[in-house]
Amino acid sequence: MLTNPPPDAPLLLWAHLYAALGWPVFTCRGKVPRVQTGFHAATCDADQIARWWSMWADANIATPTGLAGRIVLDIDPRHHGDDTLYALERQHGQLPSTPSVHTGGGGQHYWFH
Repeated sequence: MLTNPPPDAPLLLWAHLYAALGWPVFTCRGKVPRVQTGFHAATCDADQIARWWSMWADANIATPTGLAGRIVLDIDPRHHGDDTLYALERQHGQLPSTPSVHTGGGGQHYWFH
């Protein structure tokens, strides 16, 4: 059974975890897809994921959003997203419990289905 890797684990381990959860992944440099077909190449296939990360060990993990009812709330503190979230939660209550990940810019992505 796949368990959560430690936060500092190689991104390949995280990519495999997301795929095991049924979240197709693809590789990016920054926010730009490394594969020509972009999000259309997203897969849960462990062999393909291993091939991508063997070519680009430092690749960021991306997963398509908006598909199958999945949306992501991006809280970016560089643009005061944390302040906005705090204000919205004061007005409407806390976000429901949901998976979340840290972003490269110091923010959070909250996943909803």
